[in-house]
Amino acid sequence: MEERTLTSRQIDNRDAVRYASGEDTPYTGWVIDYYDSGQLKLKEYYLDGKVHGEWLRYHPDGMLEYRKIFEHGTMKDDLTGSSM
Repeated sequence: MEERTLTSRQIDNRDAVRYASGEDTPYTGWVIDYYDSGQLKLKEYYLDGKVHGEWLRYHPDGMLEYRKIFEHGTMKDDLTGSSM
């Protein structure tokens, strides 16, 4: 299956599991959003509907807001404030 990338507006949250809108299979792939300026806003990866891996969110000026590591929906580490 080809890797997918959607925006957060294309994702539904049902009982803490993410689905691509209109689909019944939990979503696997990237969710990436941008501010109107074109600056990256968030980058998240989902595996079987649960956040998995690095989860990044940015302020409108491009500065990192937070960086967290998840494993199958469970936060394993909060790296906010650490150097990348």
